[in-house]
Amino acid sequence: MSRLAPPTIILTAAILLTGCATPDVPTMPNADLGAKARVPGAANFGALVERFPTDFEITWDSDRNVTWTLGLVNPISDLCDPTADVQSDHSSSSMSVTTPNGARHIRLVTGGQVTFALYEGTPESADLCTAAVLATGKAVSTTTFSDQLLSGTGTTSFGRRVTGIVTLADGTRAHLLIVVHALIHADQLDDDPIIPAVVVDRFELRPIGQP
Repeated sequence: MSRLAPPTIILTAAILLTGCATPDVPTMPNADLGAKARVPGAANFGALVERFPTDFEITWDSDRNVTWTLGLVNPISDLCDPTADVQSDHSSSSMSVTTPNGARHIRLVTGGQVTFALYEGTPESADLCTAAVLATGKAVSTTTFSDQLLSGTGTTSFGRRVTGIVTLADGTRAHLLIVVHALIHADQLDDDPIIPAVVVDRFELRPIGQP
């Protein structure tokens, strides 16, 4: 069981739930992602670099009671139907760099605008198979995670930025902005649970034309 407090799990959901199976969230079964790796040779002891495509992401925010998907063309309810033809934008990719000191760094990018959908509720509070749609549109996302394995070699940093244009449930078009930055310092690694220091936490849906 993870020692990370619930806020950390929420913040890192994009990395932990990139189209893989989990008992709490409806997703598709794991598939061959076609990962490509550059393995360091014995002579240079360099970093292990792995790159692989990502079909879609599912992220939730318990404080705001919302869940959103990135790169998933279908509504989230289709993930509850084993016969559904689930489609993704197939433009996202992830890069993992593991350094010789044991630290793993993650970068996840959408590679352009992808399908975005915002739903009411989270896996902790609602059945996402019947969740109400709050907004849909296109968005660009970048996520970075330094020292994902909490190796203790330094401060772990998580950052995320999502921007786009969406249409709200009432038809209003709005600018979307999600920005998160959180830190876990090395002297916190003995804590149970580990509670990250949230430096930035912004979630904005601003109707177009309004200041």
